Amino acid sequence: MTASAQKPGPLHDAHCDIWAVPQMSSPDVLIAVGYDDEAVVSYLAEISPIYAALCRIVAQFGGILLLAMNAKQPALSLDHQMWTTACDQLAEASERLQAIKPPAEANQHFKAMGHLAAQLQQLAMDTDTLSVTRDAAQRRQDVMIILQRLQAIQQLLVGTAVPNANITPVDFSHACCTCGASARSQRPTHNQGET
Repeated sequence: MTASAQKPGPLHDAHCDIWAVPQMSSPDVLIAVGYDDEAVVSYLAEISPIYAALCRIVAQFGGILLLAMNAKQPALSLDHQMWTTACDQLAEASERLQAIKPPAEANQHFKAMGHLAAQLQQLAMDTDTLSVTRDAAQRRQDVMIILQRLQAIQQLLVGTAVPNANITPVDFSHACCTCGASARSQRPTHNQGET
């Protein structure tokens, strides 16, 4: 590729909204988008950080699986920080999930979240078995099973998303720069009476 064909991505001003980390599922935001049941608002605000944690954990296990698929040694030691961190975060997220008392309107979603956490716990155990598998062919087979489980978990993440409450597997709220829009909105406009 020539230098003229390469274009750098947009540069963001220091005050650009892309650097902000908004509380996208705070009660105020949920009420502003139309949720009026206090119990549902409370549930969504509580479940949002747990959902986000589960998304991160899925990504961490995906990274561990990638390492397993590219390992050259006869066995993969998963006794490393990434696996331990993912397991610790999963235990904390599961504990926080169990502490939630959902309103009746959210029972189905809450059960699906519990199923998602349970599937991640099974994935953690399955991934751990890779560390004791010495046979390369068996490990490849185990990796494929884990990959299928990971794909099913990703589908559960999509299925438990609540996009209008900003509970989604991927945050596109800052997908493009708002610097230009912010600058345009801050420019003074002419009053209609001015000539």
